[in-house]
Amino acid sequence: MNPTRTRLTTAVAVLGFGLQSIVAQTAPAPSGGAAPDAAVKLDPFSVSASSDVGFVAANSLAGGRIATALKDTPVAYSVLTSEFLEAFNINDAGKAADFSVNTNQYVNDGLQGVQGNTTVVVRIRGQAANTPTRNFFPYAIAADSYNVDRIDFARGANASLFGAGGSAGTLNTVSKQALTNKTIREVRLQVGSWDNYRVTVDLNQPINEKIALRTNLLWSDGETWRQREFEARKGFTMAATYNVTPKLTMRAEYEFRTTDKTSGTNRSKDNTSAWDGKFMPAGLDPAMTPAQMAVAGVVRQVQRFVRDPDNSRSAYNTQNMFVTRGAAYNAANTNYLNGKPIRSVGLNIGGLSMTEVWDHPDRFAATRAGSPFFVLPSRDFTPNWDDYRTYPSGTERAEDLSVYFTYKPFEGFFAELSGDRNTVERWTEYPAAGGMYNMQMDINRLKPNGDPNPYFLQPYSENMRWPPKVGQVGSLTQSQNNDPHVKEATSTQSRSESQSWS
Repeated sequence: MNPTRTRLTTAVAVLGFGLQSIVAQTAPAPSGGAAPDAAVKLDPFSVSASSDVGFVAANSLAGGRIATALKDTPVAYSVLTSEFLEAFNINDAGKAADFSVNTNQYVNDGLQGVQGNTTVVVRIRGQAANTPTRNFFPYAIAADSYNVDRIDFARGANASLFGAGGSAGTLNTVSKQALTNKTIREVRLQVGSWDNYRVTVDLNQPINEKIALRTNLLWSDGETWRQREFEARKGFTMAATYNVTPKLTMRAEYEFRTTDKTSGTNRSKDNTSAWDGKFMPAGLDPAMTPAQMAVAGVVRQVQRFVRDPDNSRSAYNTQNMFVTRGAAYNAANTNYLNGKPIRSVGLNIGGLSMTEVWDHPDRFAATRAGSPFFVLPSRDFTPNWDDYRTYPSGTERAEDLSVYFTYKPFEGFFAELSGDRNTVERWTEYPAAGGMYNMQMDINRLKPNGDPNPYFLQPYSENMRWPPKVGQVGSLTQSQNNDPHVKEATSTQSRSESQSWS
């Protein structure tokens, strides 16, 4: 199945409007020459996008958790400001890494998310980054920009002293705070290719000169350029600020996030190239020697039970039936590739992906000659199941709660007590074993019970349909011929929780 996708020529469309006026803005000063709202001076434990100018950030907390000018911070440090994130339509920390210095998002042809992983993996200086942080507290949620003012990257060995520890570096996001001196009414709509839609809401409301509330909302849904992949996110964040006295300030933030995602890989493991395209057995052959099997490019199946797709009440033991294999060097029994002996010691084509790796004319020449059904997977193919939205390969449910108490007893002295609780529950499903799925040719003319095999000479993958049926055993071979929308029924569930105080 190759579902039709709508590709929009407009990459992103942004719509902003006010709930009380056409353009979101701060309420105008009353007539009579009244002074505009007074600026609010932040405590030294906070950084805000209000001090950034365009794409240039002014300060950071990296140098000892005190707001310090970037030019005075003793670490290689880069900041993507809110204006930069909006200008380049950067919606999460992974995409942000591709715009910073010596950092990148690790995708690796989908293998990073092949186990349903809902997070992003960022590399700094070629190494996996340390645990991501939010306001320098551990933050295990897949960061999204809907409630973020800026994204910081600390690089190098000094990050162990001025970041969150580790030699690679640290990714830190700075959250949007409730402001007592500004009213914000903003709704943004984004529409993109592959049915991508995203809506964010940012509402900041001063209650009075001491109290302010800020709400950020997220809804996004979209597919990718590959078949049967999607990601849907929903988020709610509430922030509050209370200036109890001129010397004491309290802040609190709460976030609830959900992520549902199905991701796959184009990499299909070669279990076909050694087949000579001629050997097509009509049953078991106990007399066939290892040398003869090496020439034919086949091996005997180990004990494995499969279900008959034409009769769900029947299951077969396929032990000793012949299956194709990938070409590899064998000192004892020479393997062949398109009739040519393999002499290169250590060569193992069967361990490679079938696409975009060693695309030599001999690799699948014999397979193409022997089967009219053989075709290499396209670049946008994934082995995910058809109902990939009903059964996502990964889900995430997360909460984050943080509180901050800042006290200034006299000029020049500040004290802060802050804490954070971050809870994440993930459930993941493996779309393919080990990041790749095995692709073979069904060369058996007969089923194990002697009936004609209706899937003769068709490609198949030994994995289980999703969702698995009660009583289903083993893996599906003949029953899965020419049906790439299959997966291994192996899942994991994890829960992470961190509590920090500073």
